[in-house]
Amino acid sequence: MPFQSLSEDQQKANKIDKSYVALTSSRGLETIAHKMFMRVSAILPFYLIYIPTLVYLISGKSVMHSVFALFYPGLLVIDNGHFQYNSVSLGLFLAMILCLFRNRVYLGSVFFVAALNYKQMELYHALPVFVFILSKSVNKTEPMQSLIKIIKIGMVVICSFILLWLPFIATGTIQDVLIRIFPFNRGIYEDKVASFWCAFSVVLKRLPIQNIQIHISTAMVLLSSSVSLVRLFLKPSTRNFKLTLVTTSLSFFLFSFHVHEKTILLAVIPAILLLPEYPEHVLWMLNISNISLFDLCLKDNSTSFVFFFFFYFLVSFSFVKNSGKTSKIHFVSVLLGFFLCASQLYGPRIPRFPHLYQLGNAFYCCIHFIYFLIFFTLESFRKV
Repeated sequence: MPFQSLSEDQQKANKIDKSYVALTSSRGLETIAHKMFMRVSAILPFYLIYIPTLVYLISGKSVMHSVFALFYPGLLVIDNGHFQYNSVSLGLFLAMILCLFRNRVYLGSVFFVAALNYKQMELYHALPVFVFILSKSVNKTEPMQSLIKIIKIGMVVICSFILLWLPFIATGTIQDVLIRIFPFNRGIYEDKVASFWCAFSVVLKRLPIQNIQIHISTAMVLLSSSVSLVRLFLKPSTRNFKLTLVTTSLSFFLFSFHVHEKTILLAVIPAILLLPEYPEHVLWMLNISNISLFDLCLKDNSTSFVFFFFFYFLVSFSFVKNSGKTSKIHFVSVLLGFFLCASQLYGPRIPRFPHLYQLGNAFYCCIHFIYFLIFFTLESFRKV
């Protein structure tokens, strides 16, 4: 949790009940009152930061598009069931998009620095944000003006970073923070997440690549996202920016080092902004992302959320069911995904393969995410 967030929560918790933040003794505290405090602290940012910004961005769209955007269950489940605060960083990220679309680059840069320092997962969005701002700032007819503008943006970013990192600079704990942000010592994946490394682990673990996994991972992320990034630099339209945010986030989710289930939200949230242009594929992707989060719900004893996922699927499919062949594939693939979720709950246990169902879910969702990466990458080249 970031320094600012930790300090604020400690102050609030101290006023309500000091036992919530008592050193050592607060670990594992699961009283009803404490759970309520934690839940409220996660819900408030969702409605005060994320929702208003999203509403502002999707205003003017159809009612159904707005409903699917606002009631996407993945973020609700992670933040309210897992006591996370992703809605803060994602709300700041959406505020950045809003600023960039309105040519308020300096303010947008501040919002993105704030989002990145709140949750390091926002690194997933850093490359397309950098490329979009750079391309928009370059003016071939006025190179000096372009250079001055780029320097100004750089100064805004640097000053914002210094301001946010002052507490760690003052206490000499920068190294501890960096180790936490980049957990290379924790392996290439943890738990059964729908990343390439986990989904294909049965094959990959037999290859002699353990000592160079970080290098291979970095290369695969850059290679799989480079096409969209180059296209964005050459044609920095708002549509291409949204597409590249999705493809780059999917590249990071699939191929980067030490991915968590919740990081699929980094690809899903910008995809939501593409709902008017690609309703079938975006809703399909949202439903698959819900299925990929089921194992996390299982670990949190929150399996009842699957009914929320299924209801969202039924409503979303009814919206696109007459769209042709894609909608039929969408229906069958998501239904099979729910079958995999059911098998995790009720399937016979196989002692020799204790993680068979979880790995099956991860592999199934991974294949879909690879497809969405290819689809949205190709779409950036389609003329509209």
